[in-house]
Amino acid sequence: MNLKSSNKQWAALLFRSYDTPEDVENNIGCGTSEESWLKQCGGKSSVVKKLHELHILRLVTQRHWRDRERDRESELTQHAALKHFNLKQSVCFYLTGRCFRVSASSSGQFVQLCDCDLSWSLFVDMSTRVAVVTGSNKGIGLAIVRALCKQFEGDVYLTARNVGRGEAAVKALNSEGLKPMFHQLDIDDLNSIKTAAEFFKQKYAGVDVLINNAAIAFKVADTTPFGTQAEVTLKTNFFSTRNMWTVFNEIIKPGGRVVNVSSMVSISALNKCNLDLQQRFRNENITEEELVELMQRFVDEAKKGEHKERGWPDTAYGVSKIGVTVLSMIHARRLTKERPNDGILLNACCPGWVRTDMAGPKAPKSPDEGAVTPVYLALLPPGAKEPHGQFVSEKTVQKW
Repeated sequence: MNLKSSNKQWAALLFRSYDTPEDVENNIGCGTSEESWLKQCGGKSSVVKKLHELHILRLVTQRHWRDRERDRESELTQHAALKHFNLKQSVCFYLTGRCFRVSASSSGQFVQLCDCDLSWSLFVDMSTRVAVVTGSNKGIGLAIVRALCKQFEGDVYLTARNVGRGEAAVKALNSEGLKPMFHQLDIDDLNSIKTAAEFFKQKYAGVDVLINNAAIAFKVADTTPFGTQAEVTLKTNFFSTRNMWTVFNEIIKPGGRVVNVSSMVSISALNKCNLDLQQRFRNENITEEELVELMQRFVDEAKKGEHKERGWPDTAYGVSKIGVTVLSMIHARRLTKERPNDGILLNACCPGWVRTDMAGPKAPKSPDEGAVTPVYLALLPPGAKEPHGQFVSEKTVQKW
């Protein structure tokens, strides 16, 4: 293959920036910051800039590749792979959408750049940012995807349980000049959640923005027994949203943003609970296990027809959103404790009363207006410290 000389030149500079194979082993691809790259490249910002432009994203040795081929589930990290690094061997890397092999001498001098016969599908795109929105083939979710396509610098994934409806929604946005991507995701199916998480882990090394929007609500006039409504509503809105976090939390990248779409109904429902329940839901020390127990208790008591006498409001949707809001606060506290330096912000929010299939045609807000607060939280700037662990409506923290 004939590459432009500039590509060869910058590929060469990548190797000439290091004095020994050990320097390469200790530095390339191990999550170094841009400042470290600048230092390693002799302060030449143009080198770093060009590396970004060429999307040199990851280096692997032939030995590491053989390990991956032999065991596709191998959890060898990039750093572990580089322990095998030897510039006397060929080195493969991902460049401008294709896979290439560089042969270099032990002195680090560039020798040859040529096509690599290895598939590049397992190479991880570490540079492209990615946003994922659940339940986004219509309504507020679709409006969130639309807004992110216009404002987010990276790939935006529209997800839906039904592939046909999801792909139709993508085509509708394509007609508006937008280019979302699609992945099937049914939050009520744990295997679907795990499959999606593995996809984003393999393709992007994680997720930068996760918006948990998927939810259901029974119509007021629905004659389904309340106990059944409670069980079905909490399964999706609370328990499945919790499953999303359980699976995805490990792949949220540093600086990530997580938004759980709740509702102001959570506050009104909370105020209709008895004082004991209100105190428990407002307790900053409530644990996830305690919250799960309370949510299950509501379902069990609703199925027995005892929920009102036990101090619960007569709204399954409202209780489910109490759970989502409190769960968000619990997970935010855990992030602060377990990943204090990663700068991840997690919040719950209310999009407002929006004209959707769920809320009906009389609501005052359009879906695009309803997307404003979730997108605001998803795009909080790098380095922002707050809001975190809050309930937000109209881009303003609300008292819980």
